[in-house]
Amino acid sequence: MLFAQYNLVGDAISLGGDCFRLTTTITSQEGAVWKDSLINLENSFDFTFQLNLGASDGGADGMTFVLQQNNTGIGIDGGSLGYESISPSVAVEFDTYQNGTFADPTYDHLAVISNGSVSHFGATPLTTYYQILPGVSNLEDGAYHDYLIKWVAEEQTLYVYVDCNFRVSYTGDIVEDIFGGDPEVYFGFTAATGGAVNNQTVCFENFTNPMPPDTIADAAICEGDSVQLFAPAGYDTYTWSPATGISDPGSANPFFFPTDTTVYIVNFATECGDLFSDTVTIYVNQDNSFFTYGTTTYCAEGTVLPTVLDLPGGLFTAEPDGLTINVSTGELTLDGAIPGDYVIEYISPFDGCPEAHTETIIIEPFPDAAISYPASVYCASGVAIPDDIATPGGIFSIEPDDAFINPATGGIDLATTTVGTTYTIYYDVSLFCSATDSFTITIQDFEDPFFAYPDDSYCPTGTVLPSTIATIGGTFSVTPAGLDVYAATGEIDLSTGTIGTVYTINYLTSLGDCGEEATFDIEILPLDDPGFSYPGDLFCATGVLDPDFIATPGGTFSVSPASLSIDFISGTINLETGTVGVTYFITYTTPDGPCQDATTVSITIDANDDSSFVYPADTYCPFGSALPLSIATPGGSFSVSPAGLSVDPITGALDLAAAAPAVYIITYTTPAGLCSSSSSQVVNIDSIVDAFFEYDAPAYCREGLTTPFVLNPGGIFSADAGCSIDPEDGTINLETSTAGVYNVYYDSPGCSEQDTFSITIYPDPVLTFMPASPLCQEAAPLLLEATPGGGIFTGPGVTAGYFYPAAAGVGLHTLTYNYTDANGCSSELSANIQVIANAVNAGADISIIEGTGTPLEASGGSVFEWSPADGLSCTGCQSPYAQPESTTTYYVTSFSNQGCVAYDTITVTVLPFDDITVFVPNAFTPNGDGVNDYLFIYGSDIAMISSLRVYDRWGSLIWQGANLPAGMETNGWDGGSNGEQAMAGTYAVVAEVLLTFGVSKVVYGNVTLLR
Repeated sequence: MLFAQYNLVGDAISLGGDCFRLTTTITSQEGAVWKDSLINLENSFDFTFQLNLGASDGGADGMTFVLQQNNTGIGIDGGSLGYESISPSVAVEFDTYQNGTFADPTYDHLAVISNGSVSHFGATPLTTYYQILPGVSNLEDGAYHDYLIKWVAEEQTLYVYVDCNFRVSYTGDIVEDIFGGDPEVYFGFTAATGGAVNNQTVCFENFTNPMPPDTIADAAICEGDSVQLFAPAGYDTYTWSPATGISDPGSANPFFFPTDTTVYIVNFATECGDLFSDTVTIYVNQDNSFFTYGTTTYCAEGTVLPTVLDLPGGLFTAEPDGLTINVSTGELTLDGAIPGDYVIEYISPFDGCPEAHTETIIIEPFPDAAISYPASVYCASGVAIPDDIATPGGIFSIEPDDAFINPATGGIDLATTTVGTTYTIYYDVSLFCSATDSFTITIQDFEDPFFAYPDDSYCPTGTVLPSTIATIGGTFSVTPAGLDVYAATGEIDLSTGTIGTVYTINYLTSLGDCGEEATFDIEILPLDDPGFSYPGDLFCATGVLDPDFIATPGGTFSVSPASLSIDFISGTINLETGTVGVTYFITYTTPDGPCQDATTVSITIDANDDSSFVYPADTYCPFGSALPLSIATPGGSFSVSPAGLSVDPITGALDLAAAAPAVYIITYTTPAGLCSSSSSQVVNIDSIVDAFFEYDAPAYCREGLTTPFVLNPGGIFSADAGCSIDPEDGTINLETSTAGVYNVYYDSPGCSEQDTFSITIYPDPVLTFMPASPLCQEAAPLLLEATPGGGIFTGPGVTAGYFYPAAAGVGLHTLTYNYTDANGCSSELSANIQVIANAVNAGADISIIEGTGTPLEASGGSVFEWSPADGLSCTGCQSPYAQPESTTTYYVTSFSNQGCVAYDTITVTVLPFDDITVFVPNAFTPNGDGVNDYLFIYGSDIAMISSLRVYDRWGSLIWQGANLPAGMETNGWDGGSNGEQAMAGTYAVVAEVLLTFGVSKVVYGNVTLLR
């Protein structure tokens, strides 16, 4: 098994860490542990380890250190130490038991041996044997002892030390002589017990490729840096001197940080006291990156170069961003630099050390020279003082210089300025850095206050705005108070003024030095008198109405709602256009003028008398009489037009019996009064309508419809009970009517009369038709019979009164019998006849192996006959068992319960047993690549692999599987045995397979396992 970096073989187990017990106190054990990586014998190595050879002096047998070309092998147990047969190899034996057959001495001994032989006879021992420890015959003391195997490739010599005692060495070209020129080998240990036993343990310690003395290279560092040096590994102690500039003088790999070039000496010793030394020089390179500028503080203008630079050719940088620097020369571009502190770094040209020097530069800001005045435009009077000075203490000046300015305060004597001139005021501030700012003002003339309104007199209504304002933005006011004037626009609310008063409007252009005032007078005049009236306020909807008076003639009238007609000049109203119950508002507006006015009066239209009346109908027949149902306003009088109808003038009664057919207008007038009215109703006197009608025959069969001729359609039809008739058009439904003699009646529309017509409806013929059913499809034709006879048969499979089942086909068929009687009345009757067929299925053809049988199963029908009888268990059953000696076609005849017959066949093919192919592969490669990783059995007709067994060349069963589903090859042999991988080679295979038709077959084969 693999354990971390080691491969354990046989009885070896891990004890944790790098320790392994190769045998226990059990007889005939053998174990091995191998390092799982190769070493190269062209390189020297030191390998330290500990062995515990056990605590029993009479125990056995010992251990070996082995160099070999694979890391999986183990030899023979007992006195062969688990090493015998490992070849090619070189080993150091640590033998604790005397085996006379191998010429062993009486004491625990060691020797260098080769090619899997532990015998001290012949050529395989490379050295003679020696005590494992000098002067110690028995090393089975239960203690761990220190061992060193040292290979010096340049000398081709193998050295063995035990507890720092040199014990044996061998010099020889083992790469050529033993390993055939291949220098790469594995190393590890073997151990074994025989009849005597011991716990035998190995602990791996250090495996190093030692460096010879005087191999530490000199080093160079930059001033202030450090470097780590590595002394040869595998020594026990280290001492460095001098101790200055070193992190740990007793370490194998300390860090060095001298300030000047220094020579160091290191002494190192082995665990067994061997001393060695080496010398190393660490060179320290000095800094040459110094530079400086003339000063450290600058204003943000111009450029500056370093005044001193030790070693040009390096790289300049500036941090943070905001200052531009030439990376080659260090020149600073101060124009546009952001004020602040900057760190300038210079890295000198690379000479093995990244040397750098920094200087701090300060960029001072320019002072804020911003100034402002309260305004940019002034009149030529007073003094203008700055309202903001960002940095006090500067000096003011002005251009042109004909105006006076105070140089300390910036105050300007505006009286000294010239109208129309623009002046620039300058302000200079000088601190570490100097700055100048300016402000511009313009001198203008005084403002024009002129304004005017469209007129100087107004009526007390509406508003008025100035028609002209020379200087916009001033303020309006008025005297005397009482008239509302909007201060910003001068708009006047004339309705707030007092009639006959003159008001003075004042306008001030601004409150500044350039502001001026002006005035405008207006007078408030009285309004026109719009008074007018009508003789009342309530009128009937008839005639016309004129105003009583108009105070100021010449104006115009209007009315609301507009449905009332009025003369807009005279005010005359047409009352008939008014709506009863509505109040109308009449407005009079005086003629156009400065003080036009208007006033409104109202009138209401009263209702006329209700002259409505109603008769029960508007059309009458010329018989009886008719009175009005209602009269809204009784007491009036009735009249009629034209003559021909008599009406009572008081009651409105109509004498219909004496009336001539015509259209009459009846008029009713309410009693005489202020709002008397009249209304009319049209009355129609109709003539009597002729009711003549007739059908096209006096008698009918019970089929279809018959509709009469009607002289005057639109009346109502009726008939005796049993006759189905449409009351609107007289159509008789003969099919739904009952046979018999009926009277049909027709009442004409309008002024009606009645007529009568008699018809006869014959009864339908009564039929019987009951054919035999069901019939088999293969049955003879059936003669069809019905009563009364003499009719005609129709339907599927019907010919000349016979039904042919084969022609009709399987299924339910409807046949019809048609018959016509002496009255010409026809009738038909339908009946169903079932045609059935039997169907039988003997199943799909089947193949069997010779000597086996198969059940047959017929489906469809109730009675069965099979033939031929050869190989059948029965011939009159539904499911015989067939075991023919050769391929046979069987015929089955089926009879249904109705006697219908059907046929089918099935062929049973008999296959020779040897035709079944089962395949055993002859090789497989269980390497985990997903291809041919398993041994499995393949072939046709395999249902299951009942058993699969694998034997090695000695006949031992090493793997078996049972009841493996066909096609599931991952259930096969994966090349393993008892938890380990089987060796490459040829193995015997025995398999028993169950075929799909129930027969088992045993197959044999050989398979080669390839790795």
